Amino acid sequence: MANFCIPKEIAAKMKQAAQDGKINLAKMFEMTSSERRALFESYVENEMAQKVNLEFEKAMVSSEKKSLENWVNKVFKGEKKIEQKRDVLTKIKELEDDKILSKNAKTNFYEDLISDQLGLTLDEKSVAKINKLSEELENLSKDKTDFGNNTPEYFKKRKEMMDFLYGLNPSSNLKVLTSVIGRGTMLASLKSPFVNIESNTINGILNGLERRISGKQYKGLNNDLIKKYMLEVNKIYQSSGYDVSRMVNMVEEQKIRGEQMTKTSGKGTIRKVARLYEDVVFKQLMGAPDIIFSAMAFADSANLESTNIALKEGLTGEKAKERAREIMVESMSVETKYSEEAEQVRMKSMAEAFTATYTGDTTASKVALQIRGLLNDLTGDFRLGDNLMPFVKTPASVIQAGVEMSGLPSLIDVYKISKSIATKTPMTRAEMKTAIRRVIRGGLGITLSFLLMSLFDPDDFMGEYPTDKKERELMTAEGATPNSVKIGNKWVSLDYFGPLGIPLAGMLYSKKYGNNLPEYLYRYSQGTLTQLLKIPGFQELRDATGQVFDIAETKKGFIDKLQQAGDFSIDFVSSRAIPAIINDVAKMIDEYDRKVDYTVPWERIQKKIPWLRERLPVKTDIFGRDIKVESAISELMFGSRVKTAYDNPVIKELNNLQANRMLPTITNIEYSSVQAQNLKEQMKAQGKDYNEFIKFYGTELFKEFDRKIKRTEYTRLKSDEEKRDMLNDVKSDVLKRALSKFGYRKPR
Repeated sequence: MANFCIPKEIAAKMKQAAQDGKINLAKMFEMTSSERRALFESYVENEMAQKVNLEFEKAMVSSEKKSLENWVNKVFKGEKKIEQKRDVLTKIKELEDDKILSKNAKTNFYEDLISDQLGLTLDEKSVAKINKLSEELENLSKDKTDFGNNTPEYFKKRKEMMDFLYGLNPSSNLKVLTSVIGRGTMLASLKSPFVNIESNTINGILNGLERRISGKQYKGLNNDLIKKYMLEVNKIYQSSGYDVSRMVNMVEEQKIRGEQMTKTSGKGTIRKVARLYEDVVFKQLMGAPDIIFSAMAFADSANLESTNIALKEGLTGEKAKERAREIMVESMSVETKYSEEAEQVRMKSMAEAFTATYTGDTTASKVALQIRGLLNDLTGDFRLGDNLMPFVKTPASVIQAGVEMSGLPSLIDVYKISKSIATKTPMTRAEMKTAIRRVIRGGLGITLSFLLMSLFDPDDFMGEYPTDKKERELMTAEGATPNSVKIGNKWVSLDYFGPLGIPLAGMLYSKKYGNNLPEYLYRYSQGTLTQLLKIPGFQELRDATGQVFDIAETKKGFIDKLQQAGDFSIDFVSSRAIPAIINDVAKMIDEYDRKVDYTVPWERIQKKIPWLRERLPVKTDIFGRDIKVESAISELMFGSRVKTAYDNPVIKELNNLQANRMLPTITNIEYSSVQAQNLKEQMKAQGKDYNEFIKFYGTELFKEFDRKIKRTEYTRLKSDEEKRDMLNDVKSDVLKRALSKFGYRKPR
């Protein structure tokens, strides 16, 4: 409980009452908490009376001789004392040791003390439950695994205890609904865990290479322990949700991808549903893959580091293996009295486990967490931050790891090392190791990215999501996805390249848009550093503040903003009410992508529901081609991260023009042409299908573009600007012909 200070005049009044016999210390020992509070309320306010009684109860049970004297000094002289917080299970153990919380304890004598220590007001039934669980935990703690950890049964019982305690003071239904069920609904698919597994695989391989190069130790002496440790870590996790490979100590709570989760303990349907999401979506889909990679990285690092120590001690053969094994096993235990060598290995291995799974406290992840926390604080239990950014630590750390692999941060480290050598002012050992590790990481990233880049043509790369409308239409016509490369006949997101995706993007930007060395370097830096804008929170915070400060000055602008807010609300609610797997199934059983009329709110939801989705019109690209969805297995496992490429001479020529910033105005005429919008209203009034006009226009546009680019008059043009203008004229002619065919009448 918070500190308190009694004003001197109140202290003097209570001191006089004690002298007059109105406050009798001997009698106070026989009173209950409520009786003592009533006594103190004669002199101080209710809240202060509870604090005074709390301090007295601490003095009553304390083994220190001066505790009661200290209480008297505080109450009668107005002194202050600072409390320190401890782990809740430690607090329970302390209360039991002091005979305050036990089978025979008179709980009503120490209500304030128990409330302060546990943050709970307990009845006899709750005390009995805590005593039972605590006794069972105590018995289970005597058994240890081969690595010195508590058993899976212990951790399972520990979770039961914690769930019970959290259930006594549960999170609000709204907080559980938004923070757990809401974001669990968004993540309830196989796409996210699959990309996480694939990205972790690449990151794990790269980190393994880094460990071996930087540590100059390429093979450990106890490989057999790696698999055994991984099995133990996974067994404990599956039984309880605790990850012993990344637990600093036993005070650590359960985390998913390095982040704390809202507690779902307690009664009620909402919390029951939330626990289902917690077990299936968060624990298994999101968390279980991380456990495998974390345990593997920890064990591999511990194997290498312990081997290194044994060899440096001058040991060889079986003696070196036994010594390394001793250190390795000791380092794999949570919260034990480590030897200096084992503690060194454990700290190093835990750092590797965090790095391998992108769950460490990186600069990028701290910034992202602060932004999400700010949004959560501003919106209370509605938890807007959690809903806009379900997980931020992993994606933010992926971006930081990728930027480090680009080699750009390594330039600073190279400068520091060079300066240290030149000025003869040595860096500390820790600073030197960190700098060398980053240089190695940058070197690996640049080398591997360069090799990968050589496999792709410039046209096989699609950069960040285009801001220009006509470039977005070209991307759709190509079948591409933002930030992707073409492999065979598929566009594949760079997300699948893990941290290599960022330096690879930089390399491809320089290859596609660079013409000389300075421009290559500029494009590489641009393609790499723009990825920093993808750190979770930046875009969300900008959008949120933009809606506040970008309210248009005119009435029409204000109405448009309200419309946008309405559209956002529909998408926001539907994505958190309809599990992502339902949307995946809707695509899996449908052959085509579907077009939504955004003026009809229901259609946004309809598109996500199986069978109802198929009643919507087929979506077409700018060339009238029906856009198909991917195969069922592709939609289930990859979603929009893998898409079939659509290639032809027209697309190739438009790509060439786009690379030189001379792309024709191939924008969607449904939104860019006033005439087309007027025709839509006219055809709607006549009961005609407007989509027939769109399909005819797109098909004719492709035919005319194809004819034009093959003609001599086009190929002989000297500049891309002239080619762009010629294709713009073709587009205007096709639009006029299409409008005429479908009976367009100019409004009066």
